[in-house]
Amino acid sequence: MKDALKQYKANLLRRDRRRGGVLSEFVRKAEVVPNEDSARSDPRLEVDAFPAIVLYDCHGGDLYQDGQKV
Repeated sequence: MKDALKQYKANLLRRDRRRGGVLSEFVRKAEVVPNEDSARSDPRLEVDAFPAIVLYDCHGGDLYQDGQKV
């Protein structure tokens, strides 16, 4: 998965599912994108100042590993 994040210059975010109503205020645009690798579809969101934590970034950063070093 981390290789795909680097390849496609993507980040994996963590958010609190229990706060969906509050977080929806930060969504400016939403669309459903079919996932070619599975039967489900994935949301694509355009957000503004979205409060989320980056778990894995497009540069290979890993919050779980890097956070333990602190």
